[in-house]
Amino acid sequence: MRKLLFFFFFLLVSRVWAISIELPPVSGWAASEPDFLVYSNGQTKAFYLRRLYQNENGATIEVLLAGGLEGKRLEQALKGRFELETESYYLRYTQEGDYKVFATYHRPEKRGVYAVFLSTEPVLVLMARYQGLTDSEAISWLKRLDWNDLTEKALSLLGKRGNP
Repeated sequence: MRKLLFFFFFLLVSRVWAISIELPPVSGWAASEPDFLVYSNGQTKAFYLRRLYQNENGATIEVLLAGGLEGKRLEQALKGRFELETESYYLRYTQEGDYKVFATYHRPEKRGVYAVFLSTEPVLVLMARYQGLTDSEAISWLKRLDWNDLTEKALSLLGKRGNP
């Protein structure tokens, strides 16, 4: 019985926390219902929020916002890779305003990944996997999500003030 009550409490708290931060709808793009997970165990907190967007031309963008322990795991997987560039592909680190960005792009297939490191402590990462868009179209689209607002809400969710 105790486990069942804990499970329902976890669902309730997860739902309340998820409402305080969201990946918003983007005009001209259909969006799936967001998937989310929030975990808290004493001092350890983690969350991720995922949403899939698609336009009428079939282009897709899957967006993931990860924070706390989940953000740290994602950051470790993405940082420290070798940069490379060929005629058809690149993997590099760039800067967009105040934010460091990991970027990959496969030109012939018009698909790639952007990961924006929103905060270092606690770690917050906004990642987008896209297909059917150029790299410049994808980063422009991703900027429509208001990175400063997402950072502020994510830090609030984790109960911290961070350093972007």
